[in-house]
Parts: sequence; structure tokens; C-alpha cells
Amino acid sequence: LHKAIRRQRQMCIRDRFTPLLLFAGAIMYLFMKNNFVKHVGSVIMGFGMLFQGITMMKVAIQPLSQSEGFVSFLSTLNNPALAILFGIAFTALLQSSSSSTVIFQAFAIQGLLSYNVAVYLVIGAAIGSVTPNLLASLTANRNGKRAAILNLLFNVFRAGILIALINIFPIILTGIQSLSPNDIGRQLANTCLLYTSPSPRD
Repeated sequence: LHKAIRRQRQMCIRDRFTPLLLFAGAIMYLFMKNNFVKHVGSVIMGFGMLFQGITMMKVAIQPLSQSEGFVSFLSTLNNPALAILFGIAFTALLQSSSSSTVIFQAFAIQGLLSYNVAVYLVIGAAIGSVTPNLLASLTANRNGKRAAILNLLFNVFRAGILIALINIFPIILTGIQSLSPNDIGRQLANTCLLYTSPSPRD
């Protein structure tokens, strides 16, 4: 849930506030003697770096929209199964569903992905988010392996339910889109909030 809320905040905070976050965080971290204030400054500076990184990534992605090869590759993701598999693989590579979701969101904002394709990518990212747990379980005891497998099964089961629902009741995605017309970034943030709310992890 907290990752979904964080994505909402990433969409709400304007780019112009990012330098202020960085500046305030740096001042608190570098020049304040109180340890608590320094820790708060470190957190604020971290958020500033995060938002600045997202902004830079969005700018860097823009030229890709002119690449025929890249656009052609993304067009293959119109198949929901391929989109889910790509989301799983990409997230497994990054070992961070938040990072992969933000990247998919940036692609959608630049017009490289449709909302529906991005939804399936996000579903795949949620399944792929269990990769760190699975890798860690390789050296864990029996209970650790069971926990990792249960986590994987939960994510697959949850993804299956959502896929069934959005195919049986397309109005679900239409309703989410209607909450933020003409703002695909916000639409995906709302989708992530709805999808990750019941998760017991993170």
C-alpha cells in the first residue's frame, strides 16, 4: 500500500518543488547537529533525489518515441500475456516493482504505451516483485522457502483475480480512467493504489 501511495505523491508533487526538497534536505543533513534533524534531512533529500530522477527519466525517454524500432517493440506488448511476462522479467531484472512501475508510467505519459497495456505491465511487475524474496530463500531454511513460495502464490493468485475482473467487467478500468481524464499518469497511479491495497507485504 505504501508504494502505491508513494506513486500518488510522485504524481502530485510538482517538478518545481524538487529543488526545494533537495536544498532543504541538504541543509538539514549537512549543517544541523541534532541527529534526529539530520535523519529527517536525509529522508527529505532522498525524496528530492527520487523526484529529480523521475523528472530526468521522463526527459530522457522522450527521444525514444521517435525510434521506430523501440515503438515497434512496445507494440508487441499489446498482447496481455506478453505484457505480463515482460513486466515480470523487467521487474526481476531491476528487483524493484516501484522502479519498473515508474518506468512504465513514464513510457505511458510519453505516449509509448496505452493505459490498458500499462495495466498488464504493472500486474507483471507486481508478480516480479517477489524475485528478491525467492533469491533470498535459496539460502534460507524450510520456513523461509515456504514463506517465499506463499508470497509468490499470493501475488499470482491476486494477479489472476484482477485479470479476470478487468476482462469480465471492463467498466472497472473505464471507471478508473474517468477519475482522471486525459491524465494517464494519474490513471496508472490510481490503478496501482487499487491493486496493491490488499497486499500484505511492503
